[in-house]
Amino acid sequence: MTEKIRVQDYLIKLGVSPRLSGFNHAVYAIMMYHSGVNITKDIYPQVAELFETTPSRVERSIRHAIENLFHHGDLEELQKVFGNCFSKETGKPTNMGFISMVRLRLDQEKEKLLWDGCSENTKKR
Repeated sequence: MTEKIRVQDYLIKLGVSPRLSGFNHAVYAIMMYHSGVNITKDIYPQVAELFETTPSRVERSIRHAIENLFHHGDLEELQKVFGNCFSKETGKPTNMGFISMVRLRLDQEKEKLLWDGCSENTKKR
């Protein structure tokens, strides 16, 4: 499974609507994100170039997708995923918080699969 499909599947599982432009913008932002990167200066411009739009439109579309998710999604499940990464003012994560938490969760899943595969291989010996 490609990284893009993993990110898309995870966002859909969370409840992000694939019909929103923010869905595709978030997919690429999550794929590009790594610790220490500046989302505003590095990721938004790259995603904007890819989709032939502006960085501010990318930021807004991702924010809209997050707002839509937290308005229509399963808040209990979202609380499990995002824990205390919510803005106290808005009740939902910031774009940075959302992107970094999704990236972290995907990395944890991938690592768990690797470890589970290793332990399965050692059991077979």
